[in-house]
Formats: sequence, structure tokens, C-alpha cells
Amino acid sequence: MTSSYPHSQLALNLEPRWTYAREDFFRGSSNQHAFQSIIEAWPRWSSRGQILVGPPGSGKTHLASIWQGMSQAIFLNTCHCLQEIQTHIGKDTQNPVTFVLDDFPDPRFQEQDVFHLYNLVQEHQGALLILSQTLPQEWSLTLSDLKSRLFSLPLQTLANPDDDVLCAVLRKYFSDFQIMVPESILSYVLPRIERSFKAAYHFAQKLNAETLAQKKNVTLNLARMCLET
Repeated sequence: MTSSYPHSQLALNLEPRWTYAREDFFRGSSNQHAFQSIIEAWPRWSSRGQILVGPPGSGKTHLASIWQGMSQAIFLNTCHCLQEIQTHIGKDTQNPVTFVLDDFPDPRFQEQDVFHLYNLVQEHQGALLILSQTLPQEWSLTLSDLKSRLFSLPLQTLANPDDDVLCAVLRKYFSDFQIMVPESILSYVLPRIERSFKAAYHFAQKLNAETLAQKKNVTLNLARMCLET
């Protein structure tokens, strides 16, 4: 039976399915040290916090999500406030005082609140993982006490995925979508695709949509078209 849906609708039906499982985090020179320092060293961190810096799509959220599962941390963003954090802790000492502060420093974060959060973690012997796209020396912080405390935290960095990591990620996504991609085509794609996990996923998603819509196997021309659109 032939589908009555146009090509564009077929593609739109394929929603991203992000997974942040530990086994799906592929390690290489771009992320090995950060993985060891944050994941493998837990819960024996050398301090009560760490800073994780990397460009968009380098795996910050994935790595932080793995740590969240191990530490029962709460992801904090600009939608949260200090009152919510204090309510979470409350009088129940069983609640872990572990947090991921995402996308710092966003102008909507109140520096005083972040300072209190830092002190709260110290007081309760918890842990804080700060995610950022920029290095601490590039942060425009005006609260000197906060600045000195955050600058004292260990710094881990993520680079854009190297060839080995990106190749492994692409193979996984092709497998998830159940599409067969010859090694010759993968070799063509690898040096031409944007160096990020999101770009790899969306390329595999687009390639899958085209093979379904055109009812054909993956070809070099098809892969080239998906890279260019």
C-alpha cells in the first residue's frame, strides 16, 4: 500500500530520541580525562565541586546525566531558585545535596543565589557540577567571593568529538535507525560533518528519512544530499 503522506511529513514524523546512558558515551582523546575525573573518580572527588567546559554538542549534558544517575543530583537551570533548593533539602538529611548547574553563567542566574548554593553544598558536604560553554576566566562575575570560590574548583574540558568518537557515534545511530551504511560512505561523511553529537544524530535521522521516503539503500549521493541540507 502506498502512503498518502508527502515526503516532508514522513521526515517530520521522526522525532529525536536522546539517550544519555553510560554505555552510549563513547570515549576518546576529546573526553577521556573529563570522564575519568567526573565519573570514574566519583564519589572520591578531591573537592566539593567541578566545572565542565565544552562547546555545544561536545557531550556536557550526556556526561552530567551519567553523573546525575550516580549521585542523584538535581539539574538546575534558570527556572529554579534558591528557595526551591532549600525546600528540597529541608530537614531531611537523607536528601543528597548534589546539583548540576547547567548553562552557567547565564545572565538570569543571580550571583548571590549561586553563592548561597555553593555554601549550601559545602555545609552539607554535597557536590556541585557546573556546566559551561566558556572558561572561568571569561565569566563576567561581579561578586568577588563567588568568583574566588568557583575559580578554586577543578576544571575539566571537553573538545569537539575526535574522529574515533564521532565514527563510533555515527555507527550507533545508524544501528538505532537500522540503516546499512557502507564504510566507504562513512569515510566520506566523517571529515565533512559538523563535529558534534547532535549533528551526527540529525544526519543519521535525515539519512533514515530519505531511505524510507525514496525506498532505497544508502548511496553516496544520498549521503551527500543529507550533508548539504
